[in-house]
Order: sequence, then C-alpha cells, then structure tokens
Amino acid sequence: MSITFSTYAPASPWSHSADEVAAIISSIAEARWRNTLSTLSLRLLESKSVFDHLNRSGGLPGASFKNLLCMPNLEHLDLSGMPLLSIESGFNHLSKGMMALKTLFLPDDATAPGISIARLQVLAVACPDLVSLRCKLKHLSNIPEIRDLSPIPLSHTLETLSIGNADPHPDPQRVLDIARYLDFLFPQLKAIETLSGQNESQWMSIFSMLKVCQAVRSDERKRLGVGIHE
Repeated sequence: MSITFSTYAPASPWSHSADEVAAIISSIAEARWRNTLSTLSLRLLESKSVFDHLNRSGGLPGASFKNLLCMPNLEHLDLSGMPLLSIESGFNHLSKGMMALKTLFLPDDATAPGISIARLQVLAVACPDLVSLRCKLKHLSNIPEIRDLSPIPLSHTLETLSIGNADPHPDPQRVLDIARYLDFLFPQLKAIETLSGQNESQWMSIFSMLKVCQAVRSDERKRLGVGIHE
C-alpha cells in the first residue's frame, strides 16, 4: 500500500499546526496501516506557504519520525519536503537489520536540521537493503575512525547517495577521510548526487576519491584471487 501526501497552493490559508499533521502521521504509523504500508511520501515544498506555516509552528516532532522508522514493511519513505523538528532522535532506537527501507529521503532544504555524518553508520546497519539515500549533513567534522567501527558487510546495497552540507571543510585531508568512511559503509556505491547550493564542489571531490578507494579495493581483491573463478 502507498500513500502520497502532497500540498499545492491551497484556496484558503493553511491553518493546521505541525501537531495536527503529526497526529495524522501517528494514526498511519501506529495503527491503521502499520503492517501494510510500503510507500509513504510527504511532499509539502510544492506549496511554500504550507511549508513555511508548519516550519513556524515547530515542524514535525521527532517522535513522529521515529514512529515512521518503526513501520516493519515500509520500503520507501520520502520526507524531503517535510519540516522536521528533530531528525537525530529518530535514529536512537535503531538496531541491526530492523528496517526494510530501500529508499529514504530526509529533509534537505536550507532550514532542515541535518544529521551528523556518524549517523550514516547507524543507517547502514539498520537498513541493509537501502538502495537510495538522500540527506543533509550538519557539517563535515567528527568523522568516525574506521578502526573503531563495527564491520559492515560488503553486501550493503546502497547505490545512490544524494548528500550535501552548508560549508566546505578547510582541511584537504577531510576529502580522503570522508571517502574512506563512505567506502567502508557503502562498498557498492555507484553515484553521489549533490544537493543544490550545498557544498557541491567538495562533494564531487569526495566522490572522485571514493572511486579511487573502490579501484584500490578491487585491485587488491584481484591480487589476492578473491572472487576470481577460473
């Protein structure tokens, strides 16, 4: 089952608060379609007046986001046009392999709170079947050390990462650090798509370096005869 909630220029001013929208979402996530919903798209950016009204009223509570992530059969979740009060708190309860998500689009506009880059590991572990991820990062600081991370299977399925952040990092070494981190989490990544106006040039450099990491890993596997069948 699929639900798309879109808004276009309403005939009269939008008066519903973020809490009222949250109540609708809670009804979807907690009871009515909890076990049958596979696709949910919340698109509000098409109507700037509606988006701005919800943003001024506080945005969608983090609890609502958490409820959506707990839906057992949800495969496609698009929140890219929904103002969220908090994103980080929604990840706190996630555990290994608990989500069936294949696509996850988080808010990425200029007012979106963004997530820390360390949260990508949480998503990698909780969503082993994820194919496409769209998100905004808070910044490019505090990159986790790979030696401190739990092993991530080489079978992780993420192919497309749409990502960005407000400002480039001044340290050139950070490009390599992020590329190695992403290659460790998502070894089958085929494309990094940038978000408009969000550090596009540095992210393209990161993707170029990530492809070098992939090539080195492929060469090493061939050198060791891993995956080669005569």
